[in-house]
Amino acid sequence: MAEFYTIITDAGREAVTRATQAGEKVNITHFAVGDGGGSAVTPNESQTQLVNECWRGLVSTYKQEGTNIIIDTYIPADEESFTAREMGIFTADGVLFAVANIPEMRKVLPSEGAVGNFTLGMVLDVSNIDMTYIEIHTNPMLPFIPTSEKGQPNGVMPLNSDGKADAKYLPQMDFYTKAETLANNTKTLFGLDVSALPDEVFNKIKTLIDSANSNADNKAKIQIGSYIGTGTGGDSNPTVINLNFTPKFIVIAGSYGSNDYIYTSFDINSGFGIWFEGVNSHKVSKYPYYANFNVSGNTLKITGSSSSYQFNGTGEKYVYFAIG
Repeated sequence: MAEFYTIITDAGREAVTRATQAGEKVNITHFAVGDGGGSAVTPNESQTQLVNECWRGLVSTYKQEGTNIIIDTYIPADEESFTAREMGIFTADGVLFAVANIPEMRKVLPSEGAVGNFTLGMVLDVSNIDMTYIEIHTNPMLPFIPTSEKGQPNGVMPLNSDGKADAKYLPQMDFYTKAETLANNTKTLFGLDVSALPDEVFNKIKTLIDSANSNADNKAKIQIGSYIGTGTGGDSNPTVINLNFTPKFIVIAGSYGSNDYIYTSFDINSGFGIWFEGVNSHKVSKYPYYANFNVSGNTLKITGSSSSYQFNGTGEKYVYFAIG
């Protein structure tokens, strides 16, 4: 056997057995270090405590490598000095789960001329034990790590009680600076001071959008379309043309009979009519025939003395041109 080693105690194995039978877990929480009473020690499975415990604290970190679990602890620099020769891990209810002997290591005080945290690790072979029923609890706060070391590259990151990192330990990454520069450039683009609040920026954007929409509404709109007449007519069967906007001027023309061309003479019999804004009802007529143009909102309705005279002759093609 190696000169320095770790063993699981009888009490530790009994704790696992009880937890397995009860469907519970053995919670490992604490790490203790002792001086062996001034002499080297030999770990014993029957141990229930260290030979001479000098310090006890929470487990700091652990990791698993194959069948080994490496459990670490950190002893604060201002703890009393002693020579470490033994160490053990304890369950939450005080059972010595495993014990180990180590080479002599002196833990000193700053007043003795050396400053630093004292770090120890226990290598625990778990190849012959069911880890399903063992849980190792760590202390993520690490209160004894100097603030200057927290959040540094390759260092440690303390967690708050909610398990989240405090923003003050997050390094200032380049993307934060770039985001801030982009935000300031956006404010400048909108004619705002760089100290402007987000709401001021959003309000400025909304104002610009509203202005653009208003200007768009004031510009002329044109729509051209066509349809084939269905042959229906009369006041109860108007010809309906739905536009994308409210029109101010409409021209409608149709081919005549089987001819594939459009008439441009002001002759309802040939299929040509005009409506313009300012009148509720506009009558296009050639006695004794007529067509009434009525516009409401975006919709044009045409009625006439027959389908041919309300621009809906059977099979005939009609083209309309609207300006809004």
